[in-house]
Amino acid sequence: MRPTVLEPWFAPVGTLKYIGPATTTALLRLLRPAREVEQVALRDPILRDLVFHLPTGVLDRRITITTDQMETGSYATLSVEVIEHVPPPRTRNRLPYRIVTRDASGILILTFFHVKDNYLLRQMPVGARRIVCGTAEMYDGQPSMVHPDIMVPVEKAPEVLTLAPTYPLTAGLSQRTLHKAIVQALGRIKPLPEWLDDAFMREQQFSAFHESIRRLHHPDTQQDIAPEGVVRRRLAYDDLLANQLALALARGLVQRQKSYTIAHNEAMEKRWRTALPFRLTKGQEQVLADVRADMAAGQRMVRLLQGDVGSGKTILAFAAMAQAVASGHQACLMAPTDLLARQHLESLTPLAKAAGLTIALLSGKMKKPQQAKVRAAMKAGEVDITVGTHALFQDGVAFKSLALMVIDEQHRFGVGQRMKLAAKGRAPHLLQMTATPIPRSLCMTLYGDMDVSSLTERPPGRKPIDTLAVPFARAVEVVEGLARVLKSGEKAYWVCPLIEAPSEEDKAESALDLAAAEERHAELSKRFPGKVGLVHGRMKLVERERGMQAFAYGEVDLLVATTV
Repeated sequence: MRPTVLEPWFAPVGTLKYIGPATTTALLRLLRPAREVEQVALRDPILRDLVFHLPTGVLDRRITITTDQMETGSYATLSVEVIEHVPPPRTRNRLPYRIVTRDASGILILTFFHVKDNYLLRQMPVGARRIVCGTAEMYDGQPSMVHPDIMVPVEKAPEVLTLAPTYPLTAGLSQRTLHKAIVQALGRIKPLPEWLDDAFMREQQFSAFHESIRRLHHPDTQQDIAPEGVVRRRLAYDDLLANQLALALARGLVQRQKSYTIAHNEAMEKRWRTALPFRLTKGQEQVLADVRADMAAGQRMVRLLQGDVGSGKTILAFAAMAQAVASGHQACLMAPTDLLARQHLESLTPLAKAAGLTIALLSGKMKKPQQAKVRAAMKAGEVDITVGTHALFQDGVAFKSLALMVIDEQHRFGVGQRMKLAAKGRAPHLLQMTATPIPRSLCMTLYGDMDVSSLTERPPGRKPIDTLAVPFARAVEVVEGLARVLKSGEKAYWVCPLIEAPSEEDKAESALDLAAAEERHAELSKRFPGKVGLVHGRMKLVERERGMQAFAYGEVDLLVATTV
């Protein structure tokens, strides 16, 4: 399916001249992330990888100096005559091999280590004039150069007296070998048809794509490789445009999937609205309208709903699930932990009851007979809305007609896990929710196959949120601040850091996390005796619920917890 003009870009680097297995291995390390290199049977890097390995600096070989002008540590280009070869004694071959050269102002010693055969004698015969380039050094007061980058006859001066790009390297690879490979690759690839508008290119002073690539690897000025230069800007624009086009195509493919047509049911909406103790904000109403339109279109809805904690995401999820049920189907809400799933169940049950819907919980922490009972009811269509954890996408879980799945804390679930859940229905609509503050631009990059809705206004009565970062050295001040809060009759959480990400539900809380929470609970209990509770994912369900209830009903005012 690849266009013929792109075929050279995908040729293996091993097809280039002088690129053997050792160099290919080094290029693999350089051009591919370490995690990919570790994969079994990974294919070799291709010419595209070489061409897009961009330079980070330049070496200016255009100005020729003499030995008396050399400055230690600087890069230098000289025209010299070879005077003498001084190889190490055969019994002491670890000593360096030296070549004595001179120009009009003095002597220059070229030093080499681990020299094999007669390579240097052939490259630098006595009496020959050569252009040499490398880093200037001083050895015993004598101008010196160790392993010059360039040693060519003066007739080739026009080829080497240029502005030479320098690249990030890896072990077993030199600048010269890498640049020669890149030059070969540039000669093999074909110019691509221009895809940018002519007027736009003139306005931005962009060169053609192929010319921009060539100038990066054959710069005429330092500005040609500068990150803010017009050449790099041209390629950065191509990168962004290609990315956005790919995301738009992916979104189009997803949204062209046929799904359940969920017609708006006014009677159902009136029932749950009547049960609400508040009115929806304008922002919530707009998101609700977008969700209704998506689900009524007959194509699959894939929408990400962003909003701070308390901005009203859950009620919108319930509204969408109620509409799916009103159309004769089922819906589910998946949360990353058992505790969060139970909180959702508790908050949604009164609304479900008012709307005449059945709602149930499915969690891996439930007893097996309870799970089996809920699963049977889901399969028979006797449960309208199922709230659950990772247990929802496990083998053996089936719905009669799953039309909508809602995923809370969506960043806590992998793509594979969402796909497993989606496989329980026929391309069910998907509403994902997050309170993680991701800028819209990053949303479009990371979630390009989704439409994005944001709740930016706070419901009436919500206070502004202040966020402060305080160094641990000031922990005493934080505790004193807590004392003032508790004295005023308010409550507080103290959340201990999660060091290892959970793999499923909350079972993967590490011993360090647990110890941190228990240690903090012990310390704070000394300061606030009788007022501090503790909750973490490894507690028994009864103990955990008891701790939450004690906090909710005022038996304790400060709750220490892990991120559960």
